[in-house]
Formats: sequence, structure tokens, C-alpha cells
Amino acid sequence: MPLGFVLSESGIKMSHLYFPTTAILSLLYNLENGSSAEIAVVGNDGCAGVSLFMGGNSTLTTAVVQSAGKSYRIKANVVTEEFNKGGAVMR
Repeated sequence: MPLGFVLSESGIKMSHLYFPTTAILSLLYNLENGSSAEIAVVGNDGCAGVSLFMGGNSTLTTAVVQSAGKSYRIKANVVTEEFNKGGAVMR
């Protein structure tokens, strides 16, 4: 994933969850005045898109690649289906 690549935008339905391996992602919160604030950094110990299986199809943050690198991604519907089954995602 290249530097500056936008993975998801605030308020837009997310299509994938991202699990960075060598990339670093920034989660930005967009303020009313048009500016943004970085509220989290996601590295190889986390994922972007958790809100998909926590009750929403979209997120309040924008996810942007802060440091170029690699990432795994999985379709959102696959994760939500497994989560709703109470399968391995719940353990």
C-alpha cells in the first residue's frame, strides 16, 4: 500500500478490514471546521475496520496509509458473517 492511500472514509460503507503487516495506518477524525485529528495508529498488532462487526457498516474515522508497506485485507461481509455465527472470531 502506498503512502497516503485512503483505505476508508468517514461515514462511507467499508468494504474490507485491513490487517497491516509492514504498513502503518492512521485513523483520522474529521472535525466540523474541516481539519482532522489523528486519534489512532494501527500497526502489525491491530486492524482497521473493527466497527464493521461491532454494529456498524461505516466508521467515524478515515483510514490512511501513514507508512507504505503491506497489509492483509478481508471482505467485510465475510467477517460479519463469521462474527454473527459466533465462530472463531468470538473466541
